[in-house]
Parts: sequence; C-alpha cells; structure tokens
Amino acid sequence: MNAGPRRRGGPPRRPQSPPKITGPATVPEGGFPLDDATRSELVKFNTYRIAQKALEEVDRAVAKAEAAKDQAAAAVRKLADDANASKEDKAAAEQAYKDALAAVEAARTGKAPAEDAPAEDAPAEEAAVAEDAPPAEDAP
Repeated sequence: MNAGPRRRGGPPRRPQSPPKITGPATVPEGGFPLDDATRSELVKFNTYRIAQKALEEVDRAVAKAEAAKDQAAAAVRKLADDANASKEDKAAAEQAYKDALAAVEAARTGKAPAEDAPAEDAPAEEAAVAEDAPPAEDAP
C-alpha cells in the first residue's frame, strides 16, 4: 500500500522549469522544435501579455493616485470644518489636493506631472545672465 516515502515537514519541491521555446533550426536540451506559424502565434501572444501587464500596472497606479487624492480631499474637508485651523494649514492641504489631482491625471495619461516652477524661473535667470554679459567687441 505504501507508494513510496512520504515527505513531511521539509521544504516544498521546486517546480520544474518549463521547456524552452526554440526555433526549428536548433533544439537545445529540454526544448522542442516549432514551426514558423506556431512561433509567430507565440510571439503575438507574448506581446499581448506584455501589453496586458502594462495596462494592469497603469490601472494600479491610477487606483493608488485616486486613493491619495481621496485622502487629500478628506484632509481639505476636515480643515475647512475646523475653526482653529490656520490659513497656512488650509493652503497646504489645498496644494496637496491639487498635486494629487495632477498625479491622477499623470497616471491616466502616462505622463509625468509638469513642473511649473522651474519652467518659470529658467527664462528669468537667462535674462539676468544676458544683462550681466559684457557687450560684444564687434558692436559700434
């Protein structure tokens, strides 16, 4: 009745690795040959799976950003009802909510939120440098 030794208490057995998919020209150990049509269909399937995983990652990022937005909105509502809350706290909560909205939009579109502050400072710095520069020697 005993079919063999029973394994108790030890680590679980490792699953065997799947056979490698190879082309018709080479068949390494553990692999099997594929015709061109099968290889083409496998490539299409793998491409689909990669795209599906990317969409799932985007969905997770959007859900996470929306949860952060909801928390920021709750903080804004809480401070709006609090008579003792300072204007700075309310402004910080509103800014956090605006940032969360931008993060949700960025997660949906796949783009990083735009940084407005550095873009505004860069032209002002360039103008200041241009004013400090000495005149060109060719000037009359």
